[in-house]
Amino acid sequence: MATDQLIQGLRQKFEAVKEHRYKNAQIPLGDFLQSAFAMFHLKDPSLHHYRISYPEREANLERVYQIKSLPSDSAMREELYRPGDIQACCSATRRRFMDEYRYWAL
Repeated sequence: MATDQLIQGLRQKFEAVKEHRYKNAQIPLGDFLQSAFAMFHLKDPSLHHYRISYPEREANLERVYQIKSLPSDSAMREELYRPGDIQACCSATRRRFMDEYRYWAL
């Protein structure tokens, strides 16, 4: 499976996560989770670095990750540190979606 297929598969899983945030959330949860994944996938050293480099990467992030807008720093921090979100994001791993990418048997 290619990286593009992995990203698309994760995107579909993120879209399936039920919206549980405030009704006035400006960015759909699927987009929010995809943006968080992109930050980690790109191995940015910090959330701040990800945000400041966004303008020069915008077209690429939209093409590869389908990210249309970026959550604010505070919104990203608030949402990423909720245990429920972490469990939802890890559901793909629990369903063995990532098994063929495993290098070491841990």
